[in-house]
Parts: sequence; C-alpha cells; structure tokens
Amino acid sequence: MKEKDFLKLVVFLACEILFLIIVQLTLLWVSFLSSVLATDSQPICNFVAATNIESIFSVWSCDPSGVPYTDPCGNSLWEGLVCDSTSGNITDIILGNISMTGTLSPSLGEISGLYSLVLKDNMINGNVPAELGSLYLLSSLTVDHNSLTGSIPRSLGSLSSLVTLSLNNNLINGTLPVELGSLSGLGFAFLDINSLEGTVPASFGSLSVLRKLFLDNNELSGSIPSTIGSMVNLLNMRLNNNRLTGTIPTSFGCIGNLTYLNLAMNSLNGSIPGIFSAELTPSIEFMYFGTNKLSGTIPRGIGGLSELNGLFIESNSISGSIPTALATLSKLHFLHMHDNRLNGTVPAAVGVFTGLLYLSLQSNRLQGAVPNWVYTSNALHSVDISNNSLTSFGIDGSAPLSALDLGNVRVLNISFNPITGTIPSVLGNSTILNALNVSNTAVGKH
Repeated sequence: MKEKDFLKLVVFLACEILFLIIVQLTLLWVSFLSSVLATDSQPICNFVAATNIESIFSVWSCDPSGVPYTDPCGNSLWEGLVCDSTSGNITDIILGNISMTGTLSPSLGEISGLYSLVLKDNMINGNVPAELGSLYLLSSLTVDHNSLTGSIPRSLGSLSSLVTLSLNNNLINGTLPVELGSLSGLGFAFLDINSLEGTVPASFGSLSVLRKLFLDNNELSGSIPSTIGSMVNLLNMRLNNNRLTGTIPTSFGCIGNLTYLNLAMNSLNGSIPGIFSAELTPSIEFMYFGTNKLSGTIPRGIGGLSELNGLFIESNSISGSIPTALATLSKLHFLHMHDNRLNGTVPAAVGVFTGLLYLSLQSNRLQGAVPNWVYTSNALHSVDISNNSLTSFGIDGSAPLSALDLGNVRVLNISFNPITGTIPSVLGNSTILNALNVSNTAVGKH
C-alpha cells in the first residue's frame, strides 16, 4: 500500500471513530437527561405545552417528543423551579404573578416529589386536575387569583401532607368535598370568593390544627355545623356573604384562641349566644354579625372581652339596652350597631369608650341626650346617632364645655331626632368638627 493511500485510510478511520464518539456522547447525554428526569421530564413538558410559560421564560422549552432542551434542574436551572440536590427531581414550582395563561396539566400529578405548587395571581383557566390528589408530599397548593372553573376535586382529600390550600378568587363552583375533612395537617384553607354552594361539611370539624378558614363570598347554604367547635386551634374564620341559615352554634365557645369571626351578610337567626365571654373566647378581637336576622339582646359577656377591637352587629333586630360594660373596653375602636331596635340611653359616664374611633348607632330607639364624651374624646372621629329619639345635645349649664374641651370628632350626625333648641356655640366655633348634620330635627325652631 502506498504511503498516500495509507494516510487516507488513517484519516478516514479517525473520522469514523470521531463520528462514533459524537454519536455515543449524544446518546449518553440523552440517556443522562432521561435518567435524571425519568419521572419529571414528560410532566414538566406537558405543563409547558399547556401554558404560555415558554414565551415568558425562554429556558422553559421542550422538543416535540417531550424532552427538555436543557436540564430544568441543571446549571441552567429553570426559573421558578426548586430541585432536590441529590435526586435532581423537582420539589417546588413557584410561578406567581407572571401573567401565565393556559390550563393546569393533569401531568402535574406525576411529579411525585413536589412539595409546593404556587401559581397564584395569573390568568390560568380550566379545572383543578383531580390528578393533583396523587401528590402525597404536597404541602402547599396555591393557585388563587386565577380564572379556574369546575369543582374542587374530591381527590384533594388524599393530600395527607397538605398545610396550605389556597383556591380563593377563582370561578370554582360545586360543593365543598367532605373528603377535605381528612386533611389532618391542614393549617390554612382559603376557598373564598368563588361560587361554591351546598353546606359546610360537618367533617371540617376534624381539621383540628386549622388556623384560618376562609369560605366567605360564596353561595353556601344550610346551617353552620356544631362540629366547628372541634377546630380548637382556629384563629380566623370567615363565613360572611353566603346564604347560611340557622343559629350561631354555641360550640364557638370551645375555640378559645379565636381572634376573628365574620358571619355577616347571611340569614342567621336567633340570638347572639352568651358563649362570647372572657372565660370562653378571651382572645377575640373582631366580631362581625351584621346583616342577618338576629334578635334578642346584646350578651353582657361581650363587655368582658378585653381584646375586642371591633363589634359589628348592624342590620338585625337586636333589642334592649347597650351594656354598660361594653363602654369600658379600652381597645374597642369600631362599634357598629345601627339598624336595630336598641333602646334606653347611650352610656354617659365619664371615661367610657376611650379608644373608640367610629360609632354607628343610627336607626334605633335610643333616648335621652348625646353624651358629653362624644364631644370630648381624643380618639373618636365619626359618630352617627341619627334616626333615634334623642332630645338634647347634652351640653347645658350643668355640663358646660369650652373649645379647649373638644376632642377630635370630625363628623357628627344627629339628624332625624326630636332635638330642640339651638346648636351650642362651642360646636359652631369648632375648627375640628367638619360635618354636623342636624337636619330633620327641631334645632333652631321656635
């Protein structure tokens, strides 16, 4: 063989070997991707295909066969992913508020190592896939503030590790699955502002570690189950703006750590139970019972709630007098009791309602005089005692006031009362009082 032909052969063989090496390396790379992402590559690519994520983050890209162009958990870690450093598998998908559109791929339920799925504040539509119920390690399902429709899958009751369930501010309908009561580790359930209907399942009473339950602004009906009292760690419950009926369960008295309770804008009847007291619910700060069909009187035990910041019982048929003890609550800032049948006088003793900011007592049957503390309080901003049976400003020779005595009240509405006489000069000369409404009274008339 000539030397020239020999060299050609060597070059040819070298090229063949190089080609085989390149092919082998390519196969090894594909094999590497397949092995590292054996469980997660196809599901994450299906997620990419179901949304517009690729147009938001170009690194989120897969070939037509469902293989990522780059390792999502490699050096070019896909934005919004968290991966296990040992296995290389995906543990968290956090893609909130990125203007994502599309649907939730059922394949997400195949990412078995997923701890968190956070896709809130986007424009995702379609159903919540039942397949998500397979994610036995999932601790946070947070897909609020989207346009999700359909019902809550019963399979979510199998998420034994779930701590946070956030589906609020969507278009979800159907009923609350009884199976959600099996979520023994659930700490936060935000299902508000949807179109949920049916009743609150009694099984929810099994959620013994739940701290926040938001079911407000739905179309729930029926009564509040008495089992709610078994939620002994509950801090915040919101059931307002639904179609609930029946009475307020006395089992609320078993929830000693409760700080916020909103049952407003329903059709609850009966009286406010006496269980709201310093002995049973000492931590409560806000109570909303307004716009229901409640009757009876204001329980005197409420006057012992030293942490109470706001009491809202407006638009009911509550009667009787305002408990004197209520006036001694120094942290009470908001007192809304208008549109009821309250009678008697407004507590007038010195040193009452010292922390009150807003007082709303209009449209009741209150009598007597406007108490002096309304004018002298340094905290009070707005007072509405209109449409009652008050007969006096409460400022006369026996209780004189000067400009220096006036507090910070800015709005005072005493219209539609049978008050006579003239407006006290100290009020007319006030530089703080912005609005004084005495319309439809006998003030200034002879």
